[in-house]
Amino acid sequence: MKQACALFLLLALVACGDDQETTTSPSLAAPPTFQGQYAGSYVVTGCTDTNPGFCQSLGLDAANITLPFALAVNQSQTAVTGTITLGATTLISLSSTSAMVSGTFLGVAQTSGHLTGTATMDRPVPFCATAPVSPSLPGGGGFMICGTTVALTQWDTTIAGNNLSGSFTLAFTATSPIASATASASLLQVSRQ
Repeated sequence: MKQACALFLLLALVACGDDQETTTSPSLAAPPTFQGQYAGSYVVTGCTDTNPGFCQSLGLDAANITLPFALAVNQSQTAVTGTITLGATTLISLSSTSAMVSGTFLGVAQTSGHLTGTATMDRPVPFCATAPVSPSLPGGGGFMICGTTVALTQWDTTIAGNNLSGSFTLAFTATSPIASATASASLLQVSRQ
C-alpha cells in the first residue's frame, strides 16, 4: 500500500510538471489588402521651388488644382507594386504631348494600416516647360526649363472599405537651368473599382 501511495504521488507530481508558465508571443496584425485598381482624382495643395517661376512654368502655382488619378497595384504580403497614373497640368501636358504621367509604384503595406511608397515617373521626351512672362521672374520670364524629371515621394495612404485616402509629394528636377520644385498633393475621392 505504501508503494502504491508513493507511485500515485510520483505520478501526480510528474503530471503537474514544473511551475514555469508557457507564454506565446502575440501574433502581429496583418496589413490591409491594397491590391486592386483605383480611380479618382488628386488635388495639388501647394508648390515650392528653388528657382522663381518653376512652379508657375509647371502650372502648379495655384492651390487646389484637381487632376485625374489612377493606381493599379498587386500585393504580396507587405510588398505593393504597380503602375500609378497622374493627370498633368495643361502646361505639363502641352510640353510633353500627354495629359497623363505614369510611373512604377513601389510600396509597403504597414501593419498600422498605412501604405507608404514612392514612384519614379516616366519622363516624356523632350520635356521642357516655359516659364510665364512676368516682371517678377528673372529676365522677365519666358525662359525654357528642360530636362525635367518627376518623382513621387512621401506617399502615405490608408484604406477604408474600397476608399483610398492620404497624401503624397511630387518632386520635379530640371537640368537646364538647374531647378527643383516640390508639390504637395492629396487624394480626392479615390476608390477601388
